[in-house]
Amino acid sequence: MPDQRERERAKIDGRAAFAAAAYLMGIGLIFLLERVGASEGLVHALGPLFALAGLALLGVLTRSTRVPAFFAADRAIPAPYAGLAFAAIAAGLVLCLRLSGDSPLPLAGVAIGLCISALVIGPLLRATNASALSDLLATRFPSLVLRLYFAGLLFAIGALVAAAGLATAVDAFMTLFAPSRATAAIVVAIILALMIVPGGLAGLLWGGAASAGIIILILALPIAMQFFASDGVIAPLLGAAGVGRDALARAWSAGDAVDPKAQFLVVLASTLAIAALPPLTSAAIGGSGQRQALRASAFGLAFTAFVILAAFVDLVVWPAPLGAMTGGLKSSAMLLAALMLAGAGVHSASRAWGANAGGAYDRYMPLASQRLARSRTLMLALIALCAALIVRLPFDPKLALVGAAALSLGLIAPVLALAFSPRTTSTHAAAAAFVSLATVLILGALESRVPDAGRLLIGALCAAAAGFIVGWSSAIFSPGEREAPPARRDLFIDAPLDPGN
Repeated sequence: MPDQRERERAKIDGRAAFAAAAYLMGIGLIFLLERVGASEGLVHALGPLFALAGLALLGVLTRSTRVPAFFAADRAIPAPYAGLAFAAIAAGLVLCLRLSGDSPLPLAGVAIGLCISALVIGPLLRATNASALSDLLATRFPSLVLRLYFAGLLFAIGALVAAAGLATAVDAFMTLFAPSRATAAIVVAIILALMIVPGGLAGLLWGGAASAGIIILILALPIAMQFFASDGVIAPLLGAAGVGRDALARAWSAGDAVDPKAQFLVVLASTLAIAALPPLTSAAIGGSGQRQALRASAFGLAFTAFVILAAFVDLVVWPAPLGAMTGGLKSSAMLLAALMLAGAGVHSASRAWGANAGGAYDRYMPLASQRLARSRTLMLALIALCAALIVRLPFDPKLALVGAAALSLGLIAPVLALAFSPRTTSTHAAAAAFVSLATVLILGALESRVPDAGRLLIGALCAAAAGFIVGWSSAIFSPGEREAPPARRDLFIDAPLDPGN
């Protein structure tokens, strides 16, 4: 068995090395074309075209008719590659929130939230053997009303995240190729569908690993060239230190006119909201166990930190007019990051209903072909819906992500916290969900206008606290369960993820 794993890992590493070498050769070709005087339009477009074609091809190659591959990536994604996938999704989140500019969320909250999601939520979810957050909620709280409630919420959150990523990708595509918005939305939607629909989670994670590798390469090359090209590279670093420090301070405490006294609450709410976002847990699901999920999280945070710092250094320390090749490569990095966030949102929304492992053998289980067909149909419908929404309506990705974060914090986080306690039942979860929803409705009725991001997240934090306190109190003071729940954690592999034969 260890020999088999080593052979599989060698195959994976070999394919990754081949893909990296092929992309480097592509960059070298673009560089040569720029040197020999090829048209700026061709040089500008080749880098993004290579990246998008590779991403679509990788998604098609991961096509599978097996449920374990589609829903859980066969639990076979090595930790470094899962970490790269997490970094790509996190980079898309940071890009869409525009943390270097007019972000509605403070960088402190987003950074801490990403750490909690990677190091706590993801590994805990992987420890349950679930293939999605919806699986855990459906199994712990199998009430039909609760499942409908959670399915609606998780679908809305995934759809908002997907729309934010798709809108940012469309903007980046229009910057590169300057088509009409409708044409750009159609092309980007087709690429997203090819990336995520054939392979499901496997396509998302392998595409994320490739995208993160490309993003890191694109961001690292100019910095490395600057260091090696000049002996006085420290001077611009020191000269721009003040500018960089001020920009970092603004991003760290960003917010929409937040009262200084409420700043701590905004950071806390942002932290918990980002930590509870379901699409961010995708990378942890493809590992072989909780320990590997932790390793993948560590890799993911390291890669994410490098991407953010490299982008920050590249933008602040060495601002310069971009050439055709450099501009195309940087735009393709933004396009890939946004596509990965959109893909994570689409996959999360398609799994909104979840699988109830506790009753897996007590009810009719649809065939694998039916389950995969339903998931793929839902993905295609959601991608088409998001593309139509982006074309027909004015759409702000930042507001969409803030709305998704607020829903996650106010209505999902309190029940998710209860799900990890063995004392809680569907009754306690229903009480928490009811109180959270009632608090949200009451606070919404008291608002005389649409709240800004800070007030919205503080209200979601109040709703989450009220729901958790009521649910936890009802669990503590209620009599103990008369019979222990069945130990069916392994059914996430044996039943919901079986081949359906």
